[in-house]
Parts: sequence; C-alpha cells; structure tokens
Amino acid sequence: MDDANSATPVATYGVWRHVPGTIAARAGKTNPDAALTTRLGVPLTESLRAALPVGIASAFPPGTWELVASVPALQQAQYVVAVPTISNAAPNDFEVTAHTTTPSIWFISLPASGQSVDNLAPAQPTLLTASYAGGQTNLAWAANTEADLGSYRLYRGTSAGFTPAIGNRIATPVATSYADAGAAGGYYKLSAVDVNGNESSFALIMPGQTTGVGGEIPVAFALEGAQPNPASGAGLHVAFALPTGAAARLELLDVSGRRVLAREVGLLGAGRHTVNLAGGRKVAPGLYWVRLTQGASRRTMRAAVIE
Repeated sequence: MDDANSATPVATYGVWRHVPGTIAARAGKTNPDAALTTRLGVPLTESLRAALPVGIASAFPPGTWELVASVPALQQAQYVVAVPTISNAAPNDFEVTAHTTTPSIWFISLPASGQSVDNLAPAQPTLLTASYAGGQTNLAWAANTEADLGSYRLYRGTSAGFTPAIGNRIATPVATSYADAGAAGGYYKLSAVDVNGNESSFALIMPGQTTGVGGEIPVAFALEGAQPNPASGAGLHVAFALPTGAAARLELLDVSGRRVLAREVGLLGAGRHTVNLAGGRKVAPGLYWVRLTQGASRRTMRAAVIE
C-alpha cells in the first residue's frame, strides 16, 4: 500500500500479537467473510458489503490481539520493526494494520508467524569467594539478576587453565553458595546458565585466594598467562606461580621463537605473582609466546598484544 498517494493516505501502522490461550490464528487461512460477519453481528450480504467503508473489508481473525507497536507512516518502501515474542516454546502470530487519516477506514494483513530463539548467555558470576573450614571449601558468590536464570555450574580442576567440562563439574546449584568437601587447594570455575541452556563465561578462584586454610597450601608451578589477553603493549601483565624461590625466568618470544623480552623472577619467592613483563618498554602489536622456566619445569602460553 502506498502511504501517501491513495485516496485515503495511511497515517500509522499497528503491529498486533495474538494472545496465547485464545482462539488460535492460522496464517493465510482466515475467512474474511466469517470474520466480518462476527464483527458486524449480522449476516454479510452483497448489498451490505457494497455499503461498507473500504477499510472494513477485512477484520481480525478469531482470538484476542494486543497492540505491541505503533509506527508512523513515513513513505518508506519497507518498514522493519522489532517486536517481542512471549516465549521460545512456540511461534507467535502477528498482524499488521494500516490506519488512514479517516479513522473508520483501515486495512489489515493476513496473520504471520514468528518465533524467537534465546542464544544470549547470562553475565559471568561476580564476587566469587572461597574459604576453607571443617574439611570443606565453602564457595559463595553474588546472585545474577537475569529473569531467565536457571542455575549455576561449578567446576573443579588442578590448574588455572583447566577446561570446564561435564567430567569436572561438581555441582549445579541454584543457590549462591556451595560446600565442596575434601582437601583444600582446588581451582574452581563458576558459570551461570539460563533456562534455555546458554552458559556464561567462567569466574575463577585459585588456592591462593582461599582463606581460612590451616598452614600453607603447596603452590604448584603454573603459568596463568597474560591478563588481560589481548594485552596492551605497555602493560603486558603476566600471572604465574612458583613452588620455590629457585632461579626462574619469564620470557616473551615472537612467533618465530626469537626472544623479545626476558625477566628473572625467582627472587620473588614461592607463591603466586603478577609482573609487568613489558617493564615500561613498548611491545609491538602481534602474536607472541610467554614462557616460564624454573629448573626442569617449563610452561608456554600464547599472548596477543594490541595498540
């Protein structure tokens, strides 16, 4: 329909959604005469049809319809409107009405069905903490605020770089806490999952962040990598852990294996550390390898540097 050039120009468009639970619309199968008879309350005859205004030649299909959007006519060849669906479980039926400058003259489309798909994951859980007492690690975190949140997933591994999987998932709590019985020293990753199975990124907590442990937790040799990754050229912060204070070296290598930067880190002693490997120098953007060496132990991880 032409917005402006008809005898009765279109002023606005309405987008209507069928209310589930009322009589279902069937796209393309509406009986206009039956719908119009219902609307008029009297049988439709040819003489009555001829006497009706143009816009009343169509009517809503059976069921209840709610207005979800109103769009001004702007003489566009095509209109695109994002409208909400009620759920992902079943399609929703929609109608579009065209309202002219004469209120009694309007037009209606045939029903069209549409269904949304939820592929948006919840936000990563925040404020993850761990404390050890009574032979168990007590984990707690802040509640997510998504309306469609289903539960959380908690995973346990032996290093900061472990990959969460069904095999190392230890719980799927609905509450914002969990007690993991057993020895201290585990690495934990926590995600949030919505009702459609979309899983968030993972919050990580490590043994060195667990409070209330009687005595020191042995620290394993580990390279946790650049944080963040990609990193800026002037702020290449690398996290790692050393089990002893023996000589250790942290290196940055280009993709050909050539050493770009090196730093002795053994004097930092046993424990978890984070250092700025760039050390005030500007590192050119690109892909690199970060390598940590202490005695016979060696770990290498990829790092990216951006402007």
